[in-house]
This record gives sequence, structure tokens and C-alpha cells, in this order.
Amino acid sequence: MHSPKLLILDEPFIGLDPEGQKIVKSLIKELVEDGGGALISTHMLDMVEKICHKATILHLGRCIAQGNVLEIKRRAGLSREQSLEEAFLRIIHGGRRGA
Repeated sequence: MHSPKLLILDEPFIGLDPEGQKIVKSLIKELVEDGGGALISTHMLDMVEKICHKATILHLGRCIAQGNVLEIKRRAGLSREQSLEEAFLRIIHGGRRGA
């Protein structure tokens, strides 16, 4: 692959085994360390927590939250230890516990 400054990836981890996921994460990390960026579209919020500096959460085609992961959790009234998935559910259910 050439040396892009930006990668746009749609669900890059779906269908990959753990080794493949590690390779993709390493490639993204190298790109960012070299001054590039990656836009990743995924439903895997645990992966977002692990590799993304900033996140935008969309629901029903609307932006419902954006910022770094900790900011999104705080907006949802959650602690650092709670998950981004919990924040998503709390935000879309208007503060009520999501199912």
C-alpha cells in the first residue's frame, strides 16, 4: 500500500481473526504516529475505546455525541470505568438504562 495521509475504513474488524485485527490496529497506529489519520465506521464500540482518540456516535442518522471517549462517557453521566456501549445506550434512551 502507498503511504496515505488518511484512511477511511468501514467495519475494518468484521470477519478478521485476532491476528488480523492486531495487524489492522498496528497499521492504523503507525499511520497516526506518522501524522496521518483514520476515519473508522464501526458498531464495535469496545474497539473504538481501545484505538480512537475521538469519536462521533450516530443514531438514526443523527450525531448524538462527539468528543473523546471520556467526554462522551461524562456527557452520559458515566464514570471512566464504564463502557462506551453503556454511554451510547444511556444517551439514546434519554438517561434511562438501555436494554
